Amino acid sequence: MKDIWGSKKNDIFAVGFVYELNRIPGPVRSKIYHYDGNQWMEMENDFSTLLFSVWGSSSTDVFAVGSEEFEHSQNGTILHYDGNTWVVMKENVPFSLHGIWGCSATEIYAVGETLGKDTMIMHYDGTEWAELNVDANVNAYGSLRGIWCSSESDVIAVGGGMLHYDRVEWHFMNDGVKAFCEDVWGGSTTDVFAVGWKHVDYTPVGVVLKYVCDR
Repeated sequence: MKDIWGSKKNDIFAVGFVYELNRIPGPVRSKIYHYDGNQWMEMENDFSTLLFSVWGSSSTDVFAVGSEEFEHSQNGTILHYDGNTWVVMKENVPFSLHGIWGCSATEIYAVGETLGKDTMIMHYDGTEWAELNVDANVNAYGSLRGIWCSSESDVIAVGGGMLHYDRVEWHFMNDGVKAFCEDVWGGSTTDVFAVGWKHVDYTPVGVVLKYVCDR
């Protein structure tokens, strides 16, 4: 399993994938589980998507993102759960999606990567998904793996770089930190944590970063 999210202690979703030989249409099978406070139950689906991240605005409005068939595929997929069934909400997205987070049902962000254009960010306004315009300097900064937000004017994305969005533009946040971050989460807008790794003497080691802003 790759990610977990819940609306409350008896309503939790976990997503991931498995490889199954001789499976049609493909060797990848999406795995989605739900916890009702007593037990975990696998949710019915027949998707061939590598699911990497899950988030919802409520127990009847849940999103899962990933990539089609192979981990290095340039085609991403967004799934949606309405409280009854999981459906494909958007497919053939021209990049792999690795992270999703939102601050409301009409303010949701998804991030990922593609071979031709590294930094990719999508936004959902409650009606449709659209790719956000990203400055050329930010775009060249590297792939993104995780995203978190407290409001539409306070969004943080991490991966090959650490970025902050103020609803107008994206800004670099690295301040000399040399690490690849896999995910990010905040307890408040001024107290945010990121996890990832960096090389020390040619050996990868795990890191935990904390962002504190006095404002």
